[in-house]
Amino acid sequence: MVLFQHRPEPLLTRDAFKISVLSALGGKCAFCPAAAVDAHHILDRKLFEDGGYYRSNGAPLCTRHHWDCETTVLGLAQVRSAAGISQILLPSSLSPAGFGAEFDKWGNRFLSGVWTGYRLAGPLAGDPGMIKALTASGLRSWLLFEPPQENENEMG
Repeated sequence: MVLFQHRPEPLLTRDAFKISVLSALGGKCAFCPAAAVDAHHILDRKLFEDGGYYRSNGAPLCTRHHWDCETTVLGLAQVRSAAGISQILLPSSLSPAGFGAEFDKWGNRFLSGVWTGYRLAGPLAGDPGMIKALTASGLRSWLLFEPPQENENEMG
């Protein structure tokens, strides 16, 4: 069972977060046998008012898989599953969309229906790190800055 909570655990310091995350899974990457070298924020820390240094918002990753997570090639559900995290920590900046909405690492909301694959830009729409990562993965062009019209049946 996946539990959605806003802040189910204590906020860690940056150093405590890094130590806790990197020591999880025996110091190995959540996706491969390589050593974990990055304490990845599953949802970007800038989405949290307090920095998001919660243990359930971190995954131990090797350099290759860290970039795959930053570029959203690996999605949130995949990262949580690989890291053994069953509680979804949702920052208050995303709560207006509700717990049923699906987001990428940067807080962009996935759209459905004829808009499947597209993302509605979230609170970090202008963040240089997000733009760099989504551009590198080829997904920047799938980011919409305005919601599509409800009555539109076709893209474009």
